Amino acid sequence: MNKINLNLITLFTPTPENVKGPSALIYYLIKYRPYHININIYTYNWNDISKTQLHQISKNLQCNITQIPPSLFLRLIYKLKLTKIRLFLKYPLLSYACITNSIKRILKSNSPDLIWIYPDSLFRIIKHNPEYKYIITGPDCPSLPYFRMLNDPYIYQNSIRIYGNTKLLINNLRLEKENCEKNCLYHVVGMEDWKHIKQTAPSKNVFFLLHPHYELHQNPIIDFKKAKLQLLIAGNNDFYMASGIKELIPILCAMNKNLKEKYEFTFLGKGWENICKELSDNQITCHVKTWVENYIKEISQYDIQLTPITIRTGTKGKVLDAIGNGVLTIGTKMALENIAVRHMDSCICYNTPLEIPTILQSIQENKALYQKIAQKGMEQVRIYHSPQRAANRFYQIIKQFYNIN
Repeated sequence: MNKINLNLITLFTPTPENVKGPSALIYYLIKYRPYHININIYTYNWNDISKTQLHQISKNLQCNITQIPPSLFLRLIYKLKLTKIRLFLKYPLLSYACITNSIKRILKSNSPDLIWIYPDSLFRIIKHNPEYKYIITGPDCPSLPYFRMLNDPYIYQNSIRIYGNTKLLINNLRLEKENCEKNCLYHVVGMEDWKHIKQTAPSKNVFFLLHPHYELHQNPIIDFKKAKLQLLIAGNNDFYMASGIKELIPILCAMNKNLKEKYEFTFLGKGWENICKELSDNQITCHVKTWVENYIKEISQYDIQLTPITIRTGTKGKVLDAIGNGVLTIGTKMALENIAVRHMDSCICYNTPLEIPTILQSIQENKALYQKIAQKGMEQVRIYHSPQRAANRFYQIIKQFYNIN
C-alpha cells in the first residue's frame, strides 16, 4: 500500500486529555491511524504545551512536530486582553491566527498529499493555498451553539449579551459557508451539527463521525449497594449549564430529608463555591474540587454524574468520559447527544430539572436496575466510541472521498 503524506496544521497541540482547549480529539485520530499514513504536525500551540511535553507527544504519536507562531495581531489581542474586539471582526477571532507566508513555505517544503486543518477557524489557510486537497475537522458546527443560545433564558439577561450572541452568530455563519469547494472534506462530531451545516451550506462536503473516547479506567467498579451514593457535576460553572443549574438547585434544596441523606454531591470545576454553600445550607452534603491531578482516576470514584447542559453542540467530552468509566449519567438531551446510548438502557435523559428528585428516588429503590444501566453505558461507549474504530473510519472516509488507494 502506498504511503500517504499528510500535513496537520492545528491551533492546538494534540494531547491525550484536553489541555486549554479541545486538543484530545485529534490526538487519538492520529495515534490510531493506519501504518501507511505519515503525518507531520505543524502547531500554533495555542494550548501552551512545553517543549519537554512536545517531544514526548512527538515520540508517542511517531510524528514530527513543528511549532509555528500565531500572527502578531492575535498575540497582541490576547496579551492586552482585548478579546472583545471579536464583536467587530468579520470572522471568529481565532481565524486570525494564520501567517500565510510561513504556511506557504511549509507546504512547499514537503508537498503533502493531503492537508488536515484543525479547527475550522484556520480556514484562511485554504483560501491562500487552494491547490491542495484538504480535510477540516470542525469539530462542531460553527453557528449552531449561537442559534441554540437564542432559545436559552441565559442570553436574555442583558442587552449586551443579546448583541454579542447575535454578532458571533453572524460571524460563525460566514465561517460555516466557507470552504464548500470540491477539494475540502469537512468532519464534525455531532449529528445535529451535520444537519445544520447541510441546511446553511448545502454544497459543503461534510460527514459526521462518533467522537473517540479518551483514556479509560481499566477496571472501574460499579457498585450501588453503598448507603450513600456519590454524585458528580463536572465542568466549570459557566453559561453552558447556567440555565440548567439555576432551575436545578432550588429543586435539590426542596428534596425531602431522607433522599438528601442518601447522596453526596461533588462539583469538579471552578465557580461552584456559592452553589455548594446553598446546598450545604439545605442539609445536602456537598464538596467542591477546582482541580485534580488525574481526572479519569477521580471521576471513577463516583457513582452518578449529573450534567444539566442547556447550551452547546457536538459531543460533550466529560459526558463521554463519565459513561465510558462506568458512571451512571443523568443528563439533558443536549448533554447526551452524539453518544451511542439510549434512555433507561444505557443512560438517563431528562426533559426538565423537576424530574431529578423522582429519578434519584427511583435509583434508591431500584439499585440493581440502574447499576445495569451504568454497565451497559460503559460497554456501549467502549465499543462504539473506541479510538481505533473512530480513526479507522475517519481515514477510510477520506480515502474514499479522494479516491486514494
